[in-house]
This record gives sequence, C-alpha cells and structure tokens, in this order.
Amino acid sequence: MLSPTAATPLLAIVVNTITPSRQTHAAPGQLDVVMLSSFLTAFATMVCYVEMRRSNSHRMAFAIGLAAMAICGVLQGAWALSIVAVLWSVSTVRQWNEERQLLRLWNKPASRTANSPADLYRSESRITRLFGSDIDEERWNSAS
Repeated sequence: MLSPTAATPLLAIVVNTITPSRQTHAAPGQLDVVMLSSFLTAFATMVCYVEMRRSNSHRMAFAIGLAAMAICGVLQGAWALSIVAVLWSVSTVRQWNEERQLLRLWNKPASRTANSPADLYRSESRITRLFGSDIDEERWNSAS
C-alpha cells in the first residue's frame, strides 16, 4: 500500500490533468517571415485574380502568385493547399498560353493568313448573304 506522502504527488498529477489549469493561454505565434510573405503573396494573387480578365499579363501574374502560394504552403506545412495551388497555377499558365497564341493569330497581317476573321467578313457582304452572289454589288452600292 502507498504511504500518504507518496500518494500526494500522484494525486496532484491526477487532479491537475482532470481540472483545467488556471494558467494563462500561450501567446499567439509571432509574425515571422514565412507568415508575412504568405499574406503578401495571397493578397497580390487575389488582386491579380480580380484583374485577370483585363489583360493577359494579369493572368500570368496570377499563375506566378499561385506558385508562390504553393511554396509558402509547403513551408508552413499546408500540403493540401500547395497541391491545389500548383494545379490551379498549371491550369492558369495553360490558359495564358492559349490566349497568347490566339492573340498572335489575330494580330497577323491579312496578307499572311487567308483565313483570318477580317478576311472572312471582307469577302462576303450582307447583300451577298441575303440575295446570293448574282447581284452586282458595285451597282447596288452606287445606287444608294
């Protein structure tokens, strides 16, 4: 059997684990470099997300911001956020590349490409669409 003096420390341990402690809570973590850079990266990424539809460069900046958020997530231990950010960044880079290729095709001079949208509309007028190609367009335009 335990003596009363040996049971007192054991009783104190049991009582302290059952009842909540009266100690103050630990201070929240200090603002470190990773947390500050994560906040600034997330803020810049959201600004680029809002402005993404205005220009293609904002779309690329958004993709870079997502990649930076993925790195910050890895440094903080948020692996799920990092995986989502990497996938979203890859998708945004692909959209940026497709948009860039479309702009490149659209801005080519008409002499180089015969099938540009501007050439399609020049070769066919509304009158030709309505009445066919039998009507002389020059005579029609000179009459009006």
